[in-house]
Amino acid sequence: MPAQRPSTVTTSTSSTRFHSLTVPKCYILPTEDIVLPRDDEWGWHPRMTSRLGEHRFLQMPGSHEVMFTNPRGLADTIVETCID
Repeated sequence: MPAQRPSTVTTSTSSTRFHSLTVPKCYILPTEDIVLPRDDEWGWHPRMTSRLGEHRFLQMPGSHEVMFTNPRGLADTIVETCID
């Protein structure tokens, strides 16, 4: 039997439901994440973050895989997102 592609890669989704949520949204950007260029046109912020609508934006030390390179810092930043 041939391998199947994961449906998350091939199935289009609608973000209408996500954008209608009333829960607070947050975006955490690791400062050493260079997967995308660090510019307004192609970078994570503000190009990607603008899709969230109103949200809290935080930066923290770490790379693209911050869960592995700085897990304590990530946990602290997640806690910080909950503080008004």
